[in-house]
Amino acid sequence: MSITLFSTVKSSRLIGSIPAGTKGTVVFEHGRGVGGENGYEVEFFDSNNVTIAVSTVYDNQIIENK
Repeated sequence: MSITLFSTVKSSRLIGSIPAGTKGTVVFEHGRGVGGENGYEVEFFDSNNVTIAVSTVYDNQIIENK
C-alpha cells in the first residue's frame, strides 16, 4: 500500500459510525503496529467537505481514493 501523509483515502468498511466509502485525508502516520499493520489518523468528511470524524485506522480499513 502506498498510503502516505495527506493521501486521500476511502473507508473500505464500517469504522464505528463511519460508513464504508466515506472519503478522508491521512493527517498522521503511526507506523507499523501490533500485527504488522500500518496505523493512520484519518480525517473523514461528508459530501459537503465537513469533517464528520477523526479516527485511528489500519491499512485494512482504508483504500486509496483514486
